[in-house]
Amino acid sequence: NGCDSTAILNLTINQGDTSYTNIIACDSVVWNGTTYTQSGTYSTNVGSSNNYSMSFNSQGNTIVSGTASSSLDVSNTNLLTISAWIYTTSSPSPEVSQRILTHSSSSSSNQQYALSIDGNGKLYFLGDAGAFEQGGMNISNNTININQWNHVAITYDGQAVKLYINGNLDLTHPVIDNFNSSAIGHFFIGERFDGTEMFEGEIDNINVWNTALTQQEIQQYMNCPP
Repeated sequence: NGCDSTAILNLTINQGDTSYTNIIACDSVVWNGTTYTQSGTYSTNVGSSNNYSMSFNSQGNTIVSGTASSSLDVSNTNLLTISAWIYTTSSPSPEVSQRILTHSSSSSSNQQYALSIDGNGKLYFLGDAGAFEQGGMNISNNTININQWNHVAITYDGQAVKLYINGNLDLTHPVIDNFNSSAIGHFFIGERFDGTEMFEGEIDNINVWNTALTQQEIQQYMNCPP
């Protein structure tokens, strides 16, 4: 069915044993220093302590990045949904953000879109150079609970940015803007393009659509990913 609207990365690491990762995406993925360009199941010996997720820390021991295919460029539809399961172990700290996903060029702090946790522990959606922030920033009202799994999502339907936490609508920000068609080409999971804003904890089942899902669809995919 193409991969023209959805990109999914399923990554698996097991403690002190052989680790297997299932990669289903239109993009190349760098995992443990090797670039994978085809769907498949790959294995390696690792010392991580989680199942069916990728573990990140500020020491840069895990790097997930790659060249993004056109499927991650949402400038044509100007619609977006990002969803993921996250487990952050880091307490909020001012000026310390944690990137979940970034789609940008490889050499610019601007991005077509990014999802992160800000220094106050709240979900934060970023566009390019202040895009989609007319009238206010896209920051959730509620904080992300640490040391437990949370499902997070952001949608843009051409009329408003919406943030969801565990399937519940947390923020609606009416705004009309456009995604930058130039800030594209690479994806980064758990960090920014330059290796900063590293995520502390685990990330699983990241999904990107070039359409805006409804709340009902987000709740459905929480337990039954597409």
